[in-house]
Amino acid sequence: MIDTAIDRLTAAYASAGIPPIRPPSTDMDALIAQVNATLHPLRLPQQLEMLWRRVDPTSLTVAPHPALTAPEIALSTWVSHRDDFPGMTPQLLFPVCYESHSFLFVELDSPGQAGGALLDWAFAGCAFTVVAANLAAYLDLMAAMIELGEVREHRVLGRVHYEFDPEGRWPEYQEALLARALPLPGLGDRVVLDEDVRLWPAHWLAADGVTAQDRYPQGATTTVGTLLLEAGDGAEASGTIQARVVSLVGSGDGARITVDDGTGTLDVWCPAPVCRFGPVIRRAFELDVRVRPYPSAPPELDDAHARIVRDAMEHDLGGAQEAVVETYRLAFETPAAAEATAIRPLD
Repeated sequence: MIDTAIDRLTAAYASAGIPPIRPPSTDMDALIAQVNATLHPLRLPQQLEMLWRRVDPTSLTVAPHPALTAPEIALSTWVSHRDDFPGMTPQLLFPVCYESHSFLFVELDSPGQAGGALLDWAFAGCAFTVVAANLAAYLDLMAAMIELGEVREHRVLGRVHYEFDPEGRWPEYQEALLARALPLPGLGDRVVLDEDVRLWPAHWLAADGVTAQDRYPQGATTTVGTLLLEAGDGAEASGTIQARVVSLVGSGDGARITVDDGTGTLDVWCPAPVCRFGPVIRRAFELDVRVRPYPSAPPELDDAHARIVRDAMEHDLGGAQEAVVETYRLAFETPAAAEATAIRPLD
């Protein structure tokens, strides 16, 4: 199927006078082996391997948004999502296309579960949406669109630019083609999947190594007030609390939060690896925490933030910049009273 689709697309490019699709310029077998070693126990679907072996993805210059990306960039993006932003995207989704903050993912193969479906996504606030059953269907539809003349030629400063789908028919054709392919393995008839990690399909969560203990509350063993009393005597205190996030500031390394359970407030550092399910401002979570001896009160981030807003509104950019630096120092250069080792959602 994928060979036929690539042949058809190559011929469509040639018939339309579009710059030809190029073969890969690197040792693709070695690169694919490297990618699969990094993904293990997940694996690239066979159709993507075949596409990479035959085609330089960046030579597909007349195509839907987002454009196909180079294999090396796709892998580095996947690794960044896995390591730096756990819970943002499932490890099963591999970014085969990226352009202007928009992704097209292919679902990887996992032990006992074949992947291959294509889903689009555009960062926070956007659902994962299935757009094609597999790469072969996606490329075949691209070829059909070009054959039907759904390409417009533009000349700008003596250079030719080709516009794919100038009439905006691509989404309609995609939807009709996908409807005939449903249900899909692992996804069934679901086309729109919520980005909230709590609502991901079971096989996505399993591929991320998420267990029931990671996902569901285990029950509080202590309170914030009790932990503060114990640590105030000079010994590290630990336990499981259930509390609401009342302030939050984050970075790629994690989040600095203040939580309140009605018995007190606690300043907590949440490293990125434990942030799959949160934290989220104003939502309640169950946290396993370690409180350091003689814990300090939460930093006064509200005052620094208010100064940023006030100085910016008064066009005092120097003052606003100083306030930003102070906010960063308080949030990320001072030790938190506690560190979270696990975070589980309560709502």
